[in-house]
This record gives sequence, structure tokens and C-alpha cells, in this order.
Amino acid sequence: MLTCNYRVFQEANGDYIIREVFYAENGEILACTENAVEPWGRSPE
Repeated sequence: MLTCNYRVFQEANGDYIIREVFYAENGEILACTENAVEPWGRSPE
């Protein structure tokens, strides 16, 4: 099952952005979004 969460990345210019990161069943990182994303939902979790 593919899972995902949000992580903070520091850009080369020093700015911080949030990206969505996707994981394989074994926990290995498969990919992350190229552009910044804004998390949303009905709770902090």
C-alpha cells in the first residue's frame, strides 16, 4: 500500500517549503512533489 505524508524541505536559497512524500510498503521513499504543497484536512493529523 502506498502511503504519504508531508515534510519540510530547505531550498538552495534558504527558504523552507512543504512537499508531499510518497513511500513504498517497506518505508522506502519513492518520490516527492516538485512544487510546494499546502497540507489541508479536518484535523492536524
